[in-house]
Amino acid sequence: MSYPAIARSIAVLKVAVLLSACSLIGIQQAAAEVIQVVVGISNGRIYVKPEEIDARRGDTIEWVSQNGAYLITLPGARTPFSTLGAYSFERVPGEHVVSAPVLLQTPLGRYKYNVRVDSGNQFQVLDPWIIVRN
Repeated sequence: MSYPAIARSIAVLKVAVLLSACSLIGIQQAAAEVIQVVVGISNGRIYVKPEEIDARRGDTIEWVSQNGAYLITLPGARTPFSTLGAYSFERVPGEHVVSAPVLLQTPLGRYKYNVRVDSGNQFQVLDPWIIVRN
Protein backbone atom coordinates (compact mmCIF):
# COMPACT_ATOMS: atom_id res chain seq x y z
CA MET A 1 0.00 0.00 0.00
CA SER A 2 1.39 3.44 -0.93
CA TYR A 3 1.97 6.24 1.58
CA PRO A 4 -0.94 8.42 0.26
CA ALA A 5 -3.31 5.45 0.52
CA ILE A 6 -2.19 4.78 4.11
CA ALA A 7 -2.61 8.46 5.01
CA ARG A 8 -6.15 8.49 3.55
CA SER A 9 -7.02 5.32 5.47
CA ILE A 10 -5.77 6.85 8.72
CA ALA A 11 -7.76 10.06 8.06
CA VAL A 12 -10.95 8.05 7.40
CA LEU A 13 -10.37 6.05 10.57
CA LYS A 14 -9.89 9.26 12.63
CA VAL A 15 -13.17 10.70 11.30
CA ALA A 16 -15.00 7.43 12.09
CA VAL A 17 -13.62 7.40 15.64
CA LEU A 18 -14.56 11.08 16.15
CA LEU A 19 -18.13 10.52 14.89
CA SER A 20 -18.49 7.47 17.12
CA ALA A 21 -17.23 9.42 20.14
CA CYS A 22 -19.66 12.27 19.41
CA SER A 23 -22.50 9.77 19.18
CA LEU A 24 -21.55 8.16 22.48
CA ILE A 25 -21.47 11.45 24.41
CA GLY A 26 -24.68 12.72 22.82
CA ILE A 27 -23.44 15.57 20.64
CA GLN A 28 -26.17 16.48 18.21
CA GLN A 29 -25.27 16.85 14.56
CA ALA A 30 -28.41 18.85 13.74
CA ALA A 31 -27.83 22.40 12.54
CA ALA A 32 -28.25 25.14 15.12
CA GLU A 33 -31.28 27.40 14.69
CA VAL A 34 -32.13 31.02 15.39
CA ILE A 35 -35.39 31.12 17.36
CA GLN A 36 -37.29 34.41 17.15
CA VAL A 37 -39.32 35.63 20.12
CA VAL A 38 -41.71 38.57 19.70
CA VAL A 39 -42.31 40.86 22.69
CA GLY A 40 -45.09 43.43 22.69
CA ILE A 41 -48.15 45.01 24.23
CA SER A 42 -51.70 44.33 23.08
CA ASN A 43 -54.84 45.70 24.73
CA GLY A 44 -52.67 47.12 27.52
CA ARG A 45 -51.07 43.75 28.37
CA ILE A 46 -47.57 42.49 27.70
CA TYR A 47 -47.08 39.31 25.65
CA VAL A 48 -44.23 37.05 24.59
CA LYS A 49 -44.60 34.66 21.64
CA PRO A 50 -43.78 31.86 21.99
CA GLU A 51 -44.38 31.81 25.75
CA GLU A 52 -41.98 28.90 26.21
CA ILE A 53 -38.86 28.77 24.08
CA ASP A 54 -37.81 25.26 23.05
CA ALA A 55 -34.09 25.42 22.32
CA ARG A 56 -31.27 22.97 21.73
CA ARG A 57 -27.62 23.32 22.56
CA GLY A 58 -26.03 25.61 19.96
CA ASP A 59 -29.30 27.45 19.13
CA THR A 60 -29.47 31.24 19.36
CA ILE A 61 -32.50 33.21 20.54
CA GLU A 62 -33.49 36.53 18.97
CA TRP A 63 -35.92 38.82 20.78
CA VAL A 64 -37.68 41.75 19.07
CA SER A 65 -40.26 44.19 20.43
CA GLN A 66 -43.12 45.32 18.24
CA ASN A 67 -43.87 48.22 20.58
CA GLY A 68 -42.33 49.52 23.78
CA ALA A 69 -38.76 49.54 25.05
CA TYR A 70 -37.91 46.21 26.62
CA LEU A 71 -35.46 44.48 28.92
CA ILE A 72 -34.65 40.75 28.86
CA THR A 73 -33.03 39.41 32.03
CA LEU A 74 -31.85 35.93 32.91
CA PRO A 75 -31.39 36.15 36.67
CA GLY A 76 -29.20 34.08 38.92
CA ALA A 77 -26.24 31.85 38.30
CA ARG A 78 -28.02 29.43 35.97
CA THR A 79 -28.39 30.60 32.35
CA PRO A 80 -28.10 28.56 29.17
CA PHE A 81 -25.83 31.18 27.55
CA SER A 82 -23.13 31.86 30.10
CA THR A 83 -21.21 30.23 32.87
CA LEU A 84 -20.78 33.70 34.40
CA GLY A 85 -24.33 34.01 35.74
CA ALA A 86 -26.89 36.77 35.18
CA TYR A 87 -27.41 37.96 31.65
CA SER A 88 -29.48 40.94 30.43
CA PHE A 89 -30.19 43.12 27.38
CA GLU A 90 -32.14 46.36 27.00
CA ARG A 91 -33.45 47.64 23.66
CA VAL A 92 -35.79 50.22 22.11
CA PRO A 93 -38.88 49.24 20.08
CA GLY A 94 -38.07 47.43 16.84
CA GLU A 95 -34.48 46.73 17.85
CA HIS A 96 -33.48 43.08 17.82
CA VAL A 97 -31.32 41.47 20.46
CA VAL A 98 -29.59 38.17 19.80
CA SER A 99 -28.40 35.91 22.59
CA ALA A 100 -25.15 34.05 22.60
CA PRO A 101 -25.60 30.45 21.48
CA VAL A 102 -26.94 28.01 24.07
CA LEU A 103 -23.74 26.48 25.45
CA LEU A 104 -22.97 22.94 24.33
CA GLN A 105 -22.40 21.93 27.97
CA THR A 106 -25.65 23.54 29.19
CA PRO A 107 -27.60 21.03 31.30
CA LEU A 108 -30.96 20.10 29.80
CA GLY A 109 -33.82 21.71 31.67
CA ARG A 110 -35.88 24.84 32.27
CA TYR A 111 -34.40 28.33 32.60
CA LYS A 112 -36.50 31.24 33.87
CA TYR A 113 -36.10 34.62 32.23
CA ASN A 114 -37.84 37.96 32.73
CA VAL A 115 -39.26 40.36 30.16
CA ARG A 116 -39.98 43.95 31.14
CA VAL A 117 -41.75 46.23 28.65
CA ASP A 118 -42.30 49.97 28.99
CA SER A 119 -45.99 50.51 28.24
CA GLY A 120 -45.99 54.28 28.52
CA ASN A 121 -46.42 55.28 32.15
CA GLN A 122 -45.61 51.90 33.65
CA PHE A 123 -43.51 48.78 33.24
CA GLN A 124 -45.05 45.34 32.88
CA VAL A 125 -43.12 42.15 33.63
CA LEU A 126 -43.54 38.52 32.53
CA ASP A 127 -41.42 35.56 33.57
CA PRO A 128 -41.51 32.91 30.80
CA TRP A 129 -39.15 29.94 30.29
CA ILE A 130 -36.40 28.75 28.00
CA ILE A 131 -36.46 24.95 27.81
CA VAL A 132 -33.24 23.30 26.64
CA ARG A 133 -33.98 19.89 25.14
CA ASN A 134 -32.08 17.21 23.23
